[in-house]
Amino acid sequence: MVAKQNTHRWLISIGVIAIIGVILAGMYFVKTTQVPHIQITAVGDSLTQGIGDGNQGGYPTLISKKITKEKKAIVKSSNYGIAGETTEQINARVVKNNKVKTGIKKANVVTITTGGNDLLAFFKANALETDTSKLTQKVNLAAKDYQANLQELLTNVRKLNPKANIYLFGIYNPLYVYFPQVNLLTQTVTKWNQTAQKTVSQNKWVYFVAIDDQLSNGQYHTAEQRAKLKNDSNKVNSSLTLDTNSISTIFSGSGKEINDYLSNDDHFHPNHKGYQIMTNDLYKSMTSHENWLKEK
Repeated sequence: MVAKQNTHRWLISIGVIAIIGVILAGMYFVKTTQVPHIQITAVGDSLTQGIGDGNQGGYPTLISKKITKEKKAIVKSSNYGIAGETTEQINARVVKNNKVKTGIKKANVVTITTGGNDLLAFFKANALETDTSKLTQKVNLAAKDYQANLQELLTNVRKLNPKANIYLFGIYNPLYVYFPQVNLLTQTVTKWNQTAQKTVSQNKWVYFVAIDDQLSNGQYHTAEQRAKLKNDSNKVNSSLTLDTNSISTIFSGSGKEINDYLSNDDHFHPNHKGYQIMTNDLYKSMTSHENWLKEK
């Protein structure tokens, strides 16, 4: 009788343990298969707004779709891009605009495009400067101002969200395929990107997304192709400096853009292919730092 009771108790204990095991396994399965919810907040200038991509939304829309597909995640994105804004103006919105502030606070990922309009403003202010040496000195001074404004922007974003990954896009040279022989322009864009990279390296969980080579060079991928491009350009215009008339002619033209990744409408902003390149570069950086997939 005692033996039967012990056997009965033993079987009950085994059953209870088995039930607990099933429950725990179920809880683990639910937890590990839970679909991640990702909030992407895009802040910046026309490249964030998606100018040049028609009504398709530019890289913020594309990256949301890509993460949804590749990571099986539920992705929400907020686009706070305004064409023409400088770093200082973008920073002012981050500080003062309640919608932008709320979007940043809720984000797992914050993306930023800035710097292009700062550089345009510099060239407009120095359009009459023909002395290359003096212009180079002014570029270096302007880069310091850009760095200070960029650091302030990153600091204010981080104050709003201490843990989100921040991805800062570099800039590119939309005129390269027209004036590949104008080294100063290429060097200035490089200087701007180096300044941004240096600033990014001094901030935690901030990453630089380089797009210069791909968007500036367009379909001219190889050194041989670019050498031919430069040689052909020299035959038409051997000047090593830019003139405002040449630039105005390009940007106001309605002809086909030479660079396959830039818009035919303004010859300046990326087209859909260009935004796909930005998206792929961003995704590559994001998948190298996947802490944004975790709850914060």
